[in-house]
Amino acid sequence: MKPSAQEIENSIMEILKEMTEDWDLEMDELEPDAGLVEELCFSSVDFLHLMAAVEMKIGRKLNYEELLVEDGSYRTELTVRELAKFVDEKYDQAEPVGA
Repeated sequence: MKPSAQEIENSIMEILKEMTEDWDLEMDELEPDAGLVEELCFSSVDFLHLMAAVEMKIGRKLNYEELLVEDGSYRTELTVRELAKFVDEKYDQAEPVGA
């Protein structure tokens, strides 16, 4: 059963909190509009870890290229909310993990 948009966003927020708990970030609380690069200082490797964790959590394999490439170039920033919206919109089209 497909999780709600809010459940997807909450899951991503939970994953991010776990990923960044040992990082020395100057943030009081993680917000859905937080930029993964600007506020969370994400590298490309961090993003790959996040994508893998999201896929395992939701049980779907997503094509993130649609989200990360814009007009032939990689996006320089992505918010938690944008990621959650993408996962929600593409959930039904994505293959189950392990298929």
